[in-house]
Amino acid sequence: MMRVIATCVVLSAIAASAGGCGYADANATFVPEMLRYKTTVPQPEIIPDVKAMLRENPANVFSTRAPPKNIQVSVPRRKPSGPGWTACVRADVAGVTGRSIGVKTYLLSIDQGAIGDRRLADDSSGCGSETYEPV
Repeated sequence: MMRVIATCVVLSAIAASAGGCGYADANATFVPEMLRYKTTVPQPEIIPDVKAMLRENPANVFSTRAPPKNIQVSVPRRKPSGPGWTACVRADVAGVTGRSIGVKTYLLSIDQGAIGDRRLADDSSGCGSETYEPV
């Protein structure tokens, strides 16, 4: 009889600690694991390696007919308007004829580890105030 009462007390304690929703805190070691909230481990944020992307395939940004010189990139930043990254790239580019046009700066959009879009940077892109490193 005492054993039945002790079992009821233990089960009542477990049920009380589990709360009204039926689950206890994920760190509550006195509660069986099946009655604890499941926690997810946050995945580390992977910052894209823009330098490596440009070294492997500069044609993602620049024309293959007129290879750029003195390529420099900024540190990637989170997109302010959604998932993904942005980075600024500047280089001394040449026209299709091979004659230098000068230094051009591009704003890159990077999604899922790949350069998705590029456009000439303007005043609103923030590329003018970035710090650049050579590729």
